[in-house]
Amino acid sequence: GTMPALIPSEVAIVGSGRSIKLKRNVKRWYDFPLTDEEILMVARNGFVSIWISSCHDGNSPVIDCVEVYARTREELPLLTTAGQIGGEAEELSCLKSVQSLATQSF
Repeated sequence: GTMPALIPSEVAIVGSGRSIKLKRNVKRWYDFPLTDEEILMVARNGFVSIWISSCHDGNSPVIDCVEVYARTREELPLLTTAGQIGGEAEELSCLKSVQSLATQSF
């Protein structure tokens, strides 16, 4: 496993500006559900990007795993409402891109 000193100080969703600050020397899982605005951004762009900062002491972080969970458009009323991004009942196009990311170690 990762040494607690190698935890990044911050993780952010690129494009939305939202981030979470991670506590120094606290190794744990962090849930980072997307907001409605970020979901629309993913549907529009076809992907989501995350930014991982350096450690609290400036060293390069070590990430054990990034797990990504996705839903189909039809499971998200936000995307099936008239006037929203298409409304087809297809899987979010980012799903295929992130499946490979989720199986990689960083």
